[in-house]
Amino acid sequence: MATVTFDGQSFILDSKRIWIVGGQIDYARTPHDQWADRLHAARVAGLNTVATSVPWALHEPRAGQFDFEGQHDIRRFVKLAGQAGLWVIVRAGPYIGEGWDMGGLPHWLAQKDDLKLRGPNAPLLEACSRYITALTEQLRDLQITSAGEGGPILAIQNEARWNCGDDAAAVGYLGELARYFREAGFNVPSINANNLWQGVEGEIDGWVGGEDMLATLRQLTAVNPDRPRIIVQMRTAHERTVGGPAADQPSPVMLQRRLAEVLAGGGQYVMAPFAGGRTPGFYAGRPDGRADAFGSSVRGLDAPVSDAGAPGETFRLVRRVSTFASQFAKIFTALDQDYRPVVLDQRAPTGTSDSTSVVDLVGTQGGVTFVFGEEPKPGAKPPRPRDVDLMLGDGSSLTVPLGKQAVAWPMFDVLLGSRAKLDHCTLNALLLVGNVFVCYGPSGASGSVSINGSPLTAIVPKGKQPSVIQHEGYTVVVASEEQADTIHAAEDGVYLGVERVDASGVPVALPGVKSCQRIPRDGGKPEKVTFQETVAASAATASIALDGWETLIASDYVLGESPRFAAIDGPEDLSRLGAPFGYGWYRVQLRSSSARKPKVLAPLSRDRLHLFLDGERVGILGYGPGATTEPMALPLKKGEHTLTVLAENLGRPSAGLELNEPKGMVDHLYEVKPFRAGRHKIESGSRVELLGFQSPLWNVRPGDQTHPDRVTWSFTHRKKNPLIITIEDLTSRVLVLINDEPHRFIDTAGPVRFVLDQQTLSRGSNTLQLAVLTDAMDPSEELASLASSVSILEGTEELTGKAKWSYAKWEPPAPSSFEEVSKTKLTTATGPTWYRVGFELAPSPTPVRVDLTGLSKGQLFLNGTHIGRYFLQAGRGAVSGLESEMLLPPALLSADGENELLIFDEMGANPVKTRLLVERGVRPILA
Repeated sequence: MATVTFDGQSFILDSKRIWIVGGQIDYARTPHDQWADRLHAARVAGLNTVATSVPWALHEPRAGQFDFEGQHDIRRFVKLAGQAGLWVIVRAGPYIGEGWDMGGLPHWLAQKDDLKLRGPNAPLLEACSRYITALTEQLRDLQITSAGEGGPILAIQNEARWNCGDDAAAVGYLGELARYFREAGFNVPSINANNLWQGVEGEIDGWVGGEDMLATLRQLTAVNPDRPRIIVQMRTAHERTVGGPAADQPSPVMLQRRLAEVLAGGGQYVMAPFAGGRTPGFYAGRPDGRADAFGSSVRGLDAPVSDAGAPGETFRLVRRVSTFASQFAKIFTALDQDYRPVVLDQRAPTGTSDSTSVVDLVGTQGGVTFVFGEEPKPGAKPPRPRDVDLMLGDGSSLTVPLGKQAVAWPMFDVLLGSRAKLDHCTLNALLLVGNVFVCYGPSGASGSVSINGSPLTAIVPKGKQPSVIQHEGYTVVVASEEQADTIHAAEDGVYLGVERVDASGVPVALPGVKSCQRIPRDGGKPEKVTFQETVAASAATASIALDGWETLIASDYVLGESPRFAAIDGPEDLSRLGAPFGYGWYRVQLRSSSARKPKVLAPLSRDRLHLFLDGERVGILGYGPGATTEPMALPLKKGEHTLTVLAENLGRPSAGLELNEPKGMVDHLYEVKPFRAGRHKIESGSRVELLGFQSPLWNVRPGDQTHPDRVTWSFTHRKKNPLIITIEDLTSRVLVLINDEPHRFIDTAGPVRFVLDQQTLSRGSNTLQLAVLTDAMDPSEELASLASSVSILEGTEELTGKAKWSYAKWEPPAPSSFEEVSKTKLTTATGPTWYRVGFELAPSPTPVRVDLTGLSKGQLFLNGTHIGRYFLQAGRGAVSGLESEMLLPPALLSADGENELLIFDEMGANPVKTRLLVERGVRPILA
């Protein structure tokens, strides 16, 4: 039975030190038949560790009913990782965040009235204990420390981003979770991802982030000198959302440089995500940070490995630095952690356009010096090639070439073998396999490699072939930056001029190349290897038109005539109606005593409500493009009316305080009018210590108080009508006070609208105040901006209070319900519509996507399985932020080639331009 421990340098497996070079691959977002391929892609990229998150919601969709089969078979994924030679970090949760609905927590938790999420709450802890026990039963014997063969699980992660300063709540919640994990049978080290906010005794403090890595790692060293430093979620890309400005994506050069900063700080990393994927079904949650934004089913569009399993834009540069880090891990595990020389702070203005910083690392197994050029700005071209002169301890100098990368890593005094010492290498080390040493640099540059006191000067070659030089009993391969991407290690040696090596050690040909070279492990003479088949040099994407469309317009639901409508008592959460995900149809039969156009709101809805009055579309109440948060005029005539509502569920938040927000028509439609609360004033009040009011609160420490200056409205309100408060642009964390008493705390994830009813307000004089949590000495600008974002409405009439309510489940219709239509008649739909079309295509490794151009917003199904949601248009305008193409998982394509696409388009947009794209030029990494 192995033992795993750790100290201030690294993990220690028995007596062997481990240096983590990792990436996140989510089994739940990757088709299970491609798990081995993604894990092999990690090996190709030089990784030795994968992390994977466990969405509790998938494994316990109903309380007490667990599912660990098929796509949910985490045990199989972990075993495959071990077979691929990878260690595994299991992010067990229970909360994981990462764009999942409710952060991965099951929806049914929100239906328990006495249960509070992510805190020391008995009903929650009872449910967590049951889940942890079930998960441990699947994985207990796959830990490194398990008896017998054991397995690859190196560590587990307890919860995620529990960034609250309440020590008592942390002990009562995080401490209990840790106890559950231990008592259930997890005995490998535990990591947290709380950025030093909270932790459990004995845990390793992990860090989540992607910028200022060198400074962060040095701070971690100073704070926790006896713990290894791990960037447990090193962001490789910003997730794309609808709502708000698009975030700049780190370029390949930028990302590589940031990974090198982690290494220069003596840290280990887990890139997140390493491989893109798709959140299954309706489990994509709202992103954090903006109350009016929501995410895509696609996760990791800009990850090093795409959702199709092919190398992304950042893959090659990520592979270079990661391969170096794992191949020469012994240097990093033996570093002198107390040696942290003063370096140039490149974050500070230097007055020059090209500053260079040098970070020197030394240890008992040799040293490495990271030479950093300036971090390129988003969208900028790669840096220009240049040379940097280093002065060594004996006064001599060496020239290090910086090419298209923004970092170089010359090495010094590294033992290559029992009889060989690398005195220095001014080029970037890549591989050491037996007696074969591979390094690379910019084309045309001069590099120096000294072994056993014998220097070798080599010019980095141009073209396709690297230089192969015999030197001091070693075969030294000197390659250009581009050539380095075609050099790969295998058990039997090093292959030159290949795309990669597959899981069985067989080289994979580059397109258009007939042969490659293999250098044996012993450093012998290179051998020519001829490929049995030549891969085509390039291939264009093929377009396949879709024809024979069938359609079903949801007119019986829009009109409220479907026999599936069943009576309900009134407004109700979709979850309580048996629809925790997707959509739901509400029918409200009401009577108007006169012809009028009341302006209405559904104040508590956080999603989108498509309103149809007597079969005619009125508009969309809610958030996102094409919808309105403003009151909507409802054109009523005197007499009876049927109001039908298609209620969307855009996902519950994946982060923030309101994970369990209700979905659907959860309150009545109110007729509203502006409320005259008078002009706001800035008044001072007592500071409120926030954790004394509510806990947990994220990014709040003990003693954190609101600023005494408050935005204040004083008004008289004698009616029983509710007041509806809206904050359109929520950029501050706000404590709402009613009559000088704290009412609720709102973070930037929302909600942006809340209701003050007669139980909250006094009959008569009232004050509404908004206090902010801020570090500013003078928050006047922040308060002024907040005040200008606030509007107050009065709900004058509960318009649907006396109406008859009914509900109908939203679900794909039976095939017999469709009718075939010509392309010309596809344009006749104007409301929610189902489209169905068949096509012939056999499964293959070649990625196939559906081009959804021309559609609006809706859902896509392949052969009966929901594969994701799309949002391309709103009204007449295009929506930016999400993709117009959706990958068809090969595992869902029928073996006989007969397939069916089913589309639900909320606006009935024309699918005539929808087609298949066969990406023949894209080569996924296959095991």
